[in-house]
Amino acid sequence: MTTILPPPAAFEAEVPVAIIGAGCAGLAAALACKEDGVEPLVIERDPLPRGSTALSAGLIPGPGSRWQKALGIEDSADLFVADVKKKTKGKGDPDLARAIGLSKSPTQARLRRLERAGVIRGYRAVID
Repeated sequence: MTTILPPPAAFEAEVPVAIIGAGCAGLAAALACKEDGVEPLVIERDPLPRGSTALSAGLIPGPGSRWQKALGIEDSADLFVADVKKKTKGKGDPDLARAIGLSKSPTQARLRRLERAGVIRGYRAVID
């Protein structure tokens, strides 16, 4: 059970890096710090660390990824843009969607480095 204590009147702390939020972006930033030998402090408001990543089902846009290719899944930036248009009922910005669809995700690159370093040893699906 999480216990929330009243805030102290004042306190001082000094850390090399403070990261606010333990969603995908915050934890990716913490991993980047650790890779550079820096011990970050991650501060999360919620009882479970998930941030806005939970709203996106934890998905990272990356059409045409190596994982898709390995499974024989056809995907491309054009299909990504079409999917964004469909899901946003034409209200999404197609130029922004194309930029995201064409860019290689820094998260994907970090995952590759962590795999090579042996930090990530495999993937699994948990179906509940």
